[in-house]
Amino acid sequence: MKVLITGGAGMLGGGVKRWLRYGDEVVPEPEGDLPRYVNAWTGAVDVDVVAPEWAAWAVSSGAESVVHCAALTGSDKCGSDPEGAIRSNVLGARAVVDACRTSGIPRLFVATT
Repeated sequence: MKVLITGGAGMLGGGVKRWLRYGDEVVPEPEGDLPRYVNAWTGAVDVDVVAPEWAAWAVSSGAESVVHCAALTGSDKCGSDPEGAIRSNVLGARAVVDACRTSGIPRLFVATT
């Protein structure tokens, strides 16, 4: 199965990516001019799933399923950056769901903590 993983630069998404490579095809991270998000706490750089350009890329990726791990985690981080937490955790999840609906991807797993 061809799997798209959001948050692949993070701890959870990176672990899922390593685990899935043993039996599934992981969609390569997009290259080019897609907007990026830099995690101020960890320095990890990942694709900004809220950006409309990401949704257009996801729709054309050929993915058969999505594992959504992109999020701002930790109560201290979310408490000190509530707008970032809402953008990443709420609007990001909604953008991923909308991209799956638009492209007809039938399987979506949303990781929550």
